[in-house]
Amino acid sequence: MKIVNLLTIILLMVLSFGVSATIKAGGTVEVLYPSDPGLVYFRLKDDICTGSGYFKFSLTTEEGRAWFALLLAAANTSKPVIVAAPECPTTSDINIFYVYQSFI
Repeated sequence: MKIVNLLTIILLMVLSFGVSATIKAGGTVEVLYPSDPGLVYFRLKDDICTGSGYFKFSLTTEEGRAWFALLLAAANTSKPVIVAAPECPTTSDINIFYVYQSFI
């Protein structure tokens, strides 16, 4: 029984670390540009992140192409998006986990 409790505590600690290592930033697209070698860089306005870095992702995957289409549509309609990343891109560019729009 003590082993099960100990394993449960360790599992909860590991899971809580993973959750706390993710930020979610929301805002409208301020800058969006594809670049070599198949990367897309973007920045949001009015989000929680400040600094000179960009969010980025690869345009070489199906997921990346879908994200790019979503960001283009959001930029053209001035609708906000939400981005999840390990941290804010303050001084360096940060790979994102995902990007989405909420219609609620």
